[in-house]
Amino acid sequence: MKLKTEQEYDKAVEIINGLLKKELDTFDEIYLDALTDAVEEYQDEMFEPLGEPTAQEYLLAIMEEYDMVKKDLIPYFGSKQRVYEFFKGNSPSKDTIARLVQGLNIPANIFFNSTNYHIDLEEA
Repeated sequence: MKLKTEQEYDKAVEIINGLLKKELDTFDEIYLDALTDAVEEYQDEMFEPLGEPTAQEYLLAIMEEYDMVKKDLIPYFGSKQRVYEFFKGNSPSKDTIARLVQGLNIPANIFFNSTNYHIDLEEA
């Protein structure tokens, strides 16, 4: 089964949502699998992947999760200006990254475009 239009895609998603709300017999399970495969194939062909979030987007999500505002980041960045600069796209220092990683329990790799970059958190 191949979905060719957005309307077919929308209808398939609607049917999947309906199937997920009921107890499925064997036929329903087979139908759900086929529809799910068709929807995933359509999504792969029609939608661009979102990609990885930027460090700023990631940190904003963490802030929302912990009910924080930007001024709550001042202890990690050292000043209001450095927080402002980070959200304008500047990279934080190694010390700032270490404080963020340790204080907010977030992965350091979100701050680096290269996986070859290493920071020793014990020294920072």
